[in-house]
This record gives sequence, C-alpha cells and structure tokens, in this order.
Amino acid sequence: MKKFFLLVIFLLQALNQYSAQNNSNYFVLKHVIIVFRHGGRAPISVYPNDPNPESYWDKYGGLGEITEKGIHNSIEFGYNF
Repeated sequence: MKKFFLLVIFLLQALNQYSAQNNSNYFVLKHVIIVFRHGGRAPISVYPNDPNPESYWDKYGGLGEITEKGIHNSIEFGYNF
C-alpha cells in the first residue's frame, strides 16, 4: 500500500515539475478522490457441507461482519494516507 502512495506522489510531483518547466497550466491538480472499500469481512453465508459452520464465524463478530484483521487494515490505511 505504501508503494502505491509513493508512486502516486512521485507521478504528481513529476507532472508538477513538467508543468513548471514549460510554464504550462495544463497539468494543474484540481481534485483528488480516494476510493477504497471497507476492511476484510467474514462471509455473508455458508455453503452446504462447509467445514466451518455458521457458529465458527461468531468469534469474528458473525457472518458479514468486519474482522479484526479488516479493522487493523483499515486503520493502517488511514495512517498511511
């Protein structure tokens, strides 16, 4: 994730330098939009003969709920952002 952010920052900086050297306003950053999904979740249902019964997912908050790892990943994303 950090590598991705570094790449984006590098590309924006390169465009900014190019724009400044050419006295061009063509590459002016106007908006930044970050889109991301929520963290990892437990499945929303179990299939027949699933080795992990529905009760197995209770330790993760139940079916369809965000897991501890998903919470930590979301927090880490926020810190990196």
